Amino acid sequence: MTGQALPRAVTPSPSLARRTIADMRPFASCWPDDPGILDTRTAETMRRALVLCACLPALACQGTYELRAYGEAFVEAGIPASEVSDGWSIRFTEFVVSVGEVSIDGRERRELPGWYVFDLAQPSDGRGRLLDGIEASFGDYDTLRYRFAEPGEIVGGNATSSQIAHLVDNDAALHVVGTATKGDRTIAFDWTFKISFGHLCRISGRVNRNQHGGTQLTIHADHLLLDDLGPNGVIAFDLIAAADVDEDGLVVPAELAQVNILTEERYQTEGRDIRDLWTFIGNLSLTLGHVDGEGGCDPSYTPEAYQKLSRATADTAQGPALYAAHCAECHGEHGAGDGPLAAEMRPRPTNLAMLDHAAISDAYLFFRIAEGGGFFPYTSTMPGFRQQLTDAEIWALVDYVYVLEHGQH
Repeated sequence: MTGQALPRAVTPSPSLARRTIADMRPFASCWPDDPGILDTRTAETMRRALVLCACLPALACQGTYELRAYGEAFVEAGIPASEVSDGWSIRFTEFVVSVGEVSIDGRERRELPGWYVFDLAQPSDGRGRLLDGIEASFGDYDTLRYRFAEPGEIVGGNATSSQIAHLVDNDAALHVVGTATKGDRTIAFDWTFKISFGHLCRISGRVNRNQHGGTQLTIHADHLLLDDLGPNGVIAFDLIAAADVDEDGLVVPAELAQVNILTEERYQTEGRDIRDLWTFIGNLSLTLGHVDGEGGCDPSYTPEAYQKLSRATADTAQGPALYAAHCAECHGEHGAGDGPLAAEMRPRPTNLAMLDHAAISDAYLFFRIAEGGGFFPYTSTMPGFRQQLTDAEIWALVDYVYVLEHGQH
């Protein structure tokens, strides 16, 4: 072979290879395999690709994180009598839920705007109902947040206009309709839940070139019928059926609210001040949300809008007068929950002097003062003050609650 030079071997540059691999770590999922030891030419090529990922993420290093809402077979096909401790079989004709404030965290935080209203009782062949996918950069995602609440701007879902109107008209997040049958007796139920309750869930999600991530928002309908707020509950319906005192075959919340569970040994409240069956079921509704089947979620109480609220300048000198005018009759002069109206209230007003402010954010206190407690998990008679007080006045009350905690009133 004469007159033709052999191609010159490319000498590996260990320092460039190491530096390139280090630079790539945040984007490792852009490539299917571990790059190993790179020669100079390959390292430079991949370095240019990294620039492309950084400058054009939508084209180079983004994929779709898919989210689905699924009510499991118990919602779509019903709960068989073999799964119910007292032998009732349960079928849901409507299981309408409003889901919003959805986001994933990890490689970055990405949000899914708007609200979705689904009737999960409608068959989905086990696939659940698709929320819009979140466009996310390649990488790992370990946290999912979502909220059940009255719908805001609705962008998707399979619920009918009348189902949506029912939630909106009742400031509700969940509407459950169905029947329970035992022998020749059938009891219908129609329950609407005012819930504002968030979920913070641990996930193992990944988006890369070869793999679109995804998580299922799993809704456990059977939790509404458990007899224990702790981990040992079983599905039961006898006491619910007994609430049909007018014998019209339909059990509604007003009838459930008349059932005293303090005399029912099997109904365990985990030490909470819950006295009636409707409040008990309402608290069970807060346990519906999971991820990927049985994946657990922690409560995330404060709505997104309040978490993002800018703190207005508060005139702290207004705090005592505002508290005396709007709060003292229930919470008491010194915040101990012993105001003149407190004795007849269920649940009793919170002892503000005993709040653990290390665990409670300013945003949460603002939210509770603004919106009150007329929804689960609070179910109190506390009114909301958003229409009566300015943001600055509410912030003044927030500051005064801290004064009560430290006994400086």
